[in-house]
Amino acid sequence: MSEPSKEAGVALDLLQDLIGRARRAGADAADAVLFEGVSLSHAQRLGKTEKLERSEGHDLGLRVFIAASPTPPRSRTLGRVSTCSTPMSPPPRC
Repeated sequence: MSEPSKEAGVALDLLQDLIGRARRAGADAADAVLFEGVSLSHAQRLGKTEKLERSEGHDLGLRVFIAASPTPPRSRTLGRVSTCSTPMSPPPRC
């Protein structure tokens, strides 16, 4: 089995950190997933390139189980990782 790339290692560290924070905050179990994607769009008109676009996206999912029932956390950014709030708890203070 080959070693993961540096970027994959950073992503794994992030996911492990999120799961660890959820467990320390009282979750019975948690799982996390991270998707990264790159898109390239090319438009041509009369044989010439008219538009060329590239976009990148990152999607993060964290599922937390408390007392054997799933409670989806709310999170909108990947910038600063903080303990997410559940729908029944007040938002975290940063």
